[in-house]
Amino acid sequence: MEIAKEVIGIVAEVLNRKVEELKVEDKLELDELDSVEICLAIEEKFGIVIPDEVPEKFVTLQDIINYVGEEVNKESGVK
Repeated sequence: MEIAKEVIGIVAEVLNRKVEELKVEDKLELDELDSVEICLAIEEKFGIVIPDEVPEKFVTLQDIINYVGEEVNKESGVK
C-alpha cells in the first residue's frame, strides 16, 4: 500500500492535481513531458530504472503502481 500511496502522490504532483482526485482505475492522459517527469520522480524515489519503452504501456494509475511494485520487489528479492 505504501508504494501505491507514493506513486499516487508523485503522479498528483506532476499533473498538478489533488491526490483525492485521482482514482487508480482512471485512464491517464499523459503527454510525453508528464510521462518523463513521472518516471524520473519514480526512479529517484524507489531506486529503480524504467526502460524507455515501458511508460507507453501505462494506461491507468494502477498500471504504474503495479509496475513499480513488481520492480521494487525484484530489487528487494521478494517474489
